[in-house]
Amino acid sequence: MTLKDKAESQINSLKDSINFSGYNTDRIVTREYNHEFNAIDGKQRVKVQIFFGKKGLKKLFRGI
Repeated sequence: MTLKDKAESQINSLKDSINFSGYNTDRIVTREYNHEFNAIDGKQRVKVQIFFGKKGLKKLFRGI
């Protein structure tokens, strides 16, 4: 399993957990070095990103 596959598995798991917690999410976008989606609660948004590369996987949560 490649790092990209592991990142995709983790982003899907995070998205399912966030949806289960009652937040809305938009679709997962795959870029060259990361997968990302937005978690939405009313007017508040958080961008959830998982980067994959030489140093392994890195999770980021960014308020928008």
